[in-house]
Amino acid sequence: MKHLLLFFIALMVFVAAYGQTYIGELTTNGYTYKNAKMELSEKGATVTLMMRHVKFAKLMPVKVDVEVKGLTANRRQRVVSLNGNNIIPLSNGKPHANRTIHDFKGIADATTLTFECKMGDKRVSFSGQATSGNGNPN
Repeated sequence: MKHLLLFFIALMVFVAAYGQTYIGELTTNGYTYKNAKMELSEKGATVTLMMRHVKFAKLMPVKVDVEVKGLTANRRQRVVSLNGNNIIPLSNGKPHANRTIHDFKGIADATTLTFECKMGDKRVSFSGQATSGNGNPN
């Protein structure tokens, strides 16, 4: 019984450190990028959001990875409220102050992630479903 309890605790720590992946629609000022991939990783009361291979405009020539560090997490049972303000996002490890994130508000649970914020002068929102192990929404 003791070994089972230790295994369960180790599994929970792994899941909390690893985070969750969501697939959904990323909308920026009227443009919607479908099948956007978002990854949340939680460490204590801080969350990092990784936007994987996303576009913010139809004519944007490349897809980028954007890292948003330092979101605050408030957990109530199985739901996490995410908040942040004045966060400078990173792309390829480089800060982009002209895209500073303001008024980030989001909600995440085991099945869904939604958020909205202002990124530079653009309104950005996301709504998606958690993926199963194969990358498809549950």
